[in-house]
Amino acid sequence: MLGNESKFQVTALPPYPYRYHWDFGTNDSLKFGGTEVSYTYKAPGIYLVVVTVSNNVSFNNDSALVEVQEPVGVARIESNASKVLEVNQVYLFSANVSGTKVRYLWDFGDGTTQLGKFITHSYNKSGIYAVSLKAWNEVSFREARVNVTVKRRLQGLSINASRTVVPLNGSVSFTATLLAGTAIRYSWILCDRCTPILGSSTISYTFRSIGTFNVIVTAENEIGCLQDSIFIYVLQQIEGLQIVGAGLLDDTYFPTNKTLQLQANIRDGTNISYSWAIVKESHSVQTFTGKTFSLVILDAGVYIVHLKATNMLGTLAVNKTIEFIEPVGVLKLVAFPNPVAVNASINVSAAISAGTGLEYTWYLENEVPVTTVFSSITHFFQSPGAKEVTVEAENKLGSTNATLMVFVQEPVTGLRIRTLRPNCTYIESGSVVNFSGELESGSDVSWVWKMPNGTISGQRVALTFPTPGFSSVCLNASNDVSWEGACHNLTVQDAIRDLRLSVSKRVLEPGEEASFSIGMSSGSSVRYEVSIAGNQSMVLNASNFSYTFTRVGDYVVQVTAENYVSVVHTEVHIVVLEAVRGLRLVDCCEQGTPTGVERRFAAEVEAGSRVSYQWRITLTEDEGHSRVATLEGPSISYMPEVAGRLDVHLQASNLLGGLNVTVVIQVQDLITQLSLLPVKPFANRTTSFTVSVRPNARQVGFLWRFGDDSPVLRTDVASASHTYLQPGDYLVEVNATNLISSSFAQLTVTVRVLECEEPEAELALPAQVVMKRSQKNYLEAQINLRGCTSYKTAYLWEIYRAPSCLQMGSADKVHLPHVDATRPQLVIPKLALDLGNYCFKFLVSFGDTPLSKSTFANVTVLPNKLVPIIEGGSYRVWSITRDLVLDGGKSYDPNLEDGEQTPLLYSWSCVSSSKSPSSKCALDFSARGGVVTVSRAILEADVEYTFALSVWKEAMSPESTNQTVCIVAPPLSFPSETKT
Repeated sequence: MLGNESKFQVTALPPYPYRYHWDFGTNDSLKFGGTEVSYTYKAPGIYLVVVTVSNNVSFNNDSALVEVQEPVGVARIESNASKVLEVNQVYLFSANVSGTKVRYLWDFGDGTTQLGKFITHSYNKSGIYAVSLKAWNEVSFREARVNVTVKRRLQGLSINASRTVVPLNGSVSFTATLLAGTAIRYSWILCDRCTPILGSSTISYTFRSIGTFNVIVTAENEIGCLQDSIFIYVLQQIEGLQIVGAGLLDDTYFPTNKTLQLQANIRDGTNISYSWAIVKESHSVQTFTGKTFSLVILDAGVYIVHLKATNMLGTLAVNKTIEFIEPVGVLKLVAFPNPVAVNASINVSAAISAGTGLEYTWYLENEVPVTTVFSSITHFFQSPGAKEVTVEAENKLGSTNATLMVFVQEPVTGLRIRTLRPNCTYIESGSVVNFSGELESGSDVSWVWKMPNGTISGQRVALTFPTPGFSSVCLNASNDVSWEGACHNLTVQDAIRDLRLSVSKRVLEPGEEASFSIGMSSGSSVRYEVSIAGNQSMVLNASNFSYTFTRVGDYVVQVTAENYVSVVHTEVHIVVLEAVRGLRLVDCCEQGTPTGVERRFAAEVEAGSRVSYQWRITLTEDEGHSRVATLEGPSISYMPEVAGRLDVHLQASNLLGGLNVTVVIQVQDLITQLSLLPVKPFANRTTSFTVSVRPNARQVGFLWRFGDDSPVLRTDVASASHTYLQPGDYLVEVNATNLISSSFAQLTVTVRVLECEEPEAELALPAQVVMKRSQKNYLEAQINLRGCTSYKTAYLWEIYRAPSCLQMGSADKVHLPHVDATRPQLVIPKLALDLGNYCFKFLVSFGDTPLSKSTFANVTVLPNKLVPIIEGGSYRVWSITRDLVLDGGKSYDPNLEDGEQTPLLYSWSCVSSSKSPSSKCALDFSARGGVVTVSRAILEADVEYTFALSVWKEAMSPESTNQTVCIVAPPLSFPSETKT
């Protein structure tokens, strides 16, 4: 324990009065002593105690670790809570205790305990809890205790009133309720300027004045407070409601279409709303709200006015009856029929725009006036002509009159139609016919000719009939009182034009049926006759017909078409042939034919007339080039000039159709020379043998015999592989054949034994190597020749542009001039490779032996970042007398040569200034371009500005740099004094 004396003891064997030197791990703790010593530590910590035992001939030592701890001081419980804690609220409790390596145990009095110096805890029930804290370490123990009160926060305060609408001097009871928590006090505010009243959750109050009152209650406890309110409306009862109207006649009558002002009057009442309803015959006509009402009635009659006055205390209603009278309006006369026939009845009616209680006086011809209460009268006129009729209408408010002219006419009789051309029954479409109408009697007659496509007026007309068909021309002769009609019937036909005869097939086989169709551009009601090869004509029932031709030959089919206005003829030629059958090539064909030798091809058919032969010969070379020859006739000759595939296509046809035959022949070169190329085989190693074939090895098969016990090998290429098991001399034989020739060659080879093993090579690189294009890159292979000195060693690097070493081909090979690829070390100059993925291959081999080893590496060439440069460096001084020039034109792309640089995109901005306290730039400046100018007008002297430049280009990320510019004022200069 810190500050207390600690005792240490040491035992040494064999027993002897040794010398003991003690070191207690502090700066001043060295001392001599015996086997037992004491020491007091002044600071807590872990100390190494070392004791050294010695005599005159030897010494030994031992050590032990001692931990010194400060005892636990007085424990105090601290919290971020007030005197009263809230239920379900998390609070922080902390222990205020001195000492080292102190451990803490909390008990919150609700059955939960926790370890730690800082603890958060919440209570889920209200009550009083004892919180205890125990603190201890290895040398001491302390305990503290504190009581806490936990209460629930007030929730869901609401206020209820016994009533919210109150008559003047009425009392209201109020009750406040809580959903959760207990309030220790309530305060009530019962009017706008009232002092809060402390009380319980209920209170009563009598309202002595009219108005709207906001009653507020506040509930409080130690955790917090809640407030709620309710509105109370204090009103006065409605009394003495009346309807007052201005301008009523005898307080009951009023003209229609004029404004009647109605007003509601009361003796007492407040906060009143008024609603009006105008009712006629139990149907509502109009409604309105408000104290005054402007009423306009358009229809005469008896109306009841309902008025209702309402406030929040109740409703009072009154009614008033008003009769609206309509004044005399505008009078109009109507007669039907008008015009009217002589001695026929006519009804004359009076129509008036307004008026009630009317009487009518009628004045007809020269007779005595007639007075009625009805608005119409019936009369008979005895003579034709224009007659004047007058009527007068009147009531108690006034009178008016109107006059009407009535026209009396003689009826139409005896109508007939005449044409200028007699017997006009059939006409050609587009013809013009003249018609005229005649009558026996009638006056004021109008003539109307009716056609299917319209009407024409006039007693005489000339009509055109453009379309075929049956047409009826009708004439209507009429006046205003009668009419008669008559019709004349015509048959209109289109003249036959552009007659044509279509046939399903013009070329037929014997016994085959042909279908014919007759067509024309115009013609109606047409009859058809047909004649075939001059035979007797036949009448057709339709425009389509069929005929079967039984013999080979040429035929003429003639058709005649006619109607009542035209006759036309047309014809078509038919050819009857025998179809081509049984096409074949005579004496053909072998599988192969030599180049430069002419071949003859002949064709024949089993049946067919008027047959023609078309030959298409296609010679396709191995490279894909084609030579095409087109020939005609039953037999041809052809000489292939080069080797390839010969497709002979023959078509035999006549007008009925044709047959096709195709044969394929291989055109091959005669083998003129065959020789085996020399090789150097080794025992137990595969040797590749190659044979030279002239002129070429196209479609040549090879049989190989290697002079040992191995079986004969067959190949389709001019090479073969074989492994000899024993050294010695062997005779290699090869026989080459194609479809037209064969040849033989042989070679004696000497099989030797290899003197070395295969070398080893390795690229000590990761699975994917990354190179920067703008940097020089190095690769080195680790080689083990396994002690071989008998053969010359060769090294070779190869580079392929490919996604990986598993997907490369010979076409992907990359050639780098001026790069030494024959050493184990490979140096790739900067910018030598384009961006992308590569495969690097390293090969080590021994002379002309098959001993070699290859190793591969996947390499990705990536670009370097763009290099932004601002002329002048990172800091410059500039005079306020000049515009500031910012030059970023020397920025560049390190992945391109100087002469291959592509344009960059630039963005300038001011990022900070020494004048701005927030380290932001006081300039509103931004620009784009390699070189930009900042006007001196916006710069300030003795201020440092930091400008940022960002450069970027397509597919590359932007890069930035900064330059700080100090703006200085020029030194002041004073004129020198001049002495006189």
